[in-house]
Amino acid sequence: MISDNGVQFISDVMQQITYCFGITTPFIPLYHAENNPVERKNRELKTQVAILVQDHHSEWDHHLSSIRFAINSTCCDSTGYSPSFLTLGRKMRAPYDPVYDLHKVIDAENFIPRMTPYLKKLATTLSEAMDRNCKKHDVQKNRLDSRRRPAVFKKGDKVFLKSHTLSSSKSGFSSKLAPKRDGPYMILRIASPTTYELGSCTNPPERIGRYHAADLSPFVEGTGSDTLTPLTAD
Repeated sequence: MISDNGVQFISDVMQQITYCFGITTPFIPLYHAENNPVERKNRELKTQVAILVQDHHSEWDHHLSSIRFAINSTCCDSTGYSPSFLTLGRKMRAPYDPVYDLHKVIDAENFIPRMTPYLKKLATTLSEAMDRNCKKHDVQKNRLDSRRRPAVFKKGDKVFLKSHTLSSSKSGFSSKLAPKRDGPYMILRIASPTTYELGSCTNPPERIGRYHAADLSPFVEGTGSDTLTPLTAD
């Protein structure tokens, strides 16, 4: 197990490497996996594994190759093409299709005349996929925005933070009985229209983390006291 100092050292090294190579590192709010396409694919992967393993849970890794082939060869609604087609410029070859291998095109005398329109078609396909993907993102954004709770927080506001605790039978702790909110915390900076950077109320420079507006609820000063009470409760 890596110690906290080791984790911090690795983090510092990675920041230096990304800076030297000019790599920008985007950050997403915690517990909002919909912003991470990798987590979205993991959700699909778990669903497919659960369907195929049935009662043989220890054999889940035997199905990964077939699931990978299915995911890579399935047409994506956002782009209109399969991931393999956008990456390779062609459909994936199944084990029973070796006769249609690209080597037969290369060995042919008309290789150059055939490759030129092929590359032009691939460039057009990628452009169409990017345009379709942007339009689908706009549709999804408008759909989600119509149900979004407006965030009215500003710098210096005190807020509750939604707690994400795990149950532990060993220590006799149940997440269902634990407080649903933690705080109060102070908003130090507005990172984006939906993301806020929180800090400690007693020591404002102390950064707590960056969180999505959906995990925050406003506080008001208690009447006649210094206590803070939430406006809403789960």
